[in-house]
Amino acid sequence: MARRWLLALLLGILAVAESFTAEDYIKDVISGKQTVCCYTRLAVERHLRDLGRQDKKGFPFYFDPEAAKRAIRFKRQLPLVAGEYAGAKLTVPPWLQFKDWVLFGWRRTEGGYRRFRKSYIQVARKNTKTTDAAATLLYVMFAELPHERDPQGYCVGPNKAQGRICWPRAASSTS
Repeated sequence: MARRWLLALLLGILAVAESFTAEDYIKDVISGKQTVCCYTRLAVERHLRDLGRQDKKGFPFYFDPEAAKRAIRFKRQLPLVAGEYAGAKLTVPPWLQFKDWVLFGWRRTEGGYRRFRKSYIQVARKNTKTTDAAATLLYVMFAELPHERDPQGYCVGPNKAQGRICWPRAASSTS
């Protein structure tokens, strides 16, 4: 009896750890519970509109939630390499999960490659932009399926020093 209870508890913990909040984030944005800028709201609305169009003739894309979940799972396995939490696993906040949900979930019908090949992220300081960029680059370079031929990724900043921060973090995550 104790083993069953322990097994149920562990499965419950794993289910919570495995939950994906991108869908909840989408619902919260639409309901107004989550305050976002007009561009984020438009991105959420486009995502929902395209979900309704994906099965229609002439729409060359489909949404694969498993591909999106795979990217988020990958990022959650990476260690933080700088700061007071170095060594802890990366946490992916809901807004970044939504970004990955759209970026890695939408696929081209022909070939299964990503629909979106470029992304632009602009948020205030200290919002894990560099850490997320490093994790995204690692995923695209080594773990994404189908794997694109010769994938490339760039991190830029307002000056050369800022732009060079990303690569050492990515390289440290793989060692």
